[in-house]
Amino acid sequence: MRKGFLRVLYKGLTFVIVSIWLLVVLFYGYLCLMKVVYPLKYREEIIENASVFGIEPSLICAFIKVESDFNAHAVSSKKAIGLMQITSSTGEYIANLNGVKEYDLKDARTNIKFGCFYINYLSVKFSDINTVICAYNAGEGNVSSWLKNKE
Repeated sequence: MRKGFLRVLYKGLTFVIVSIWLLVVLFYGYLCLMKVVYPLKYREEIIENASVFGIEPSLICAFIKVESDFNAHAVSSKKAIGLMQITSSTGEYIANLNGVKEYDLKDARTNIKFGCFYINYLSVKFSDINTVICAYNAGEGNVSSWLKNKE
């Protein structure tokens, strides 16, 4: 009985945390587009690529704000690069899927395009936006294994 209760509690708390994070991300994204919190850099690139990949532009703004704070030259401790903090291996994977031979993840236009492509790719794979956000941050392999685990 206790193990079942803890499992339900864990799932419930996970849902609540991810839902709150999503609301925060969308709220900040909305404010980003409205230029209330900070001036929107890369507006044209964000709107263009969000449109191409069928993503809400405010979600892209929120990703960029959270991942790099709009610093195109940001490099994380895990070596994720640019505005949308794309790792070299993910960048290479995206480039291969799109037949791109040469690219620079520090280039804002390329980074946003690759990030939007990857969010779209994850949306097709996982369908649930909460899972997509987790997969973008933690890696699709990790999320896939988590979803297979009944615990």
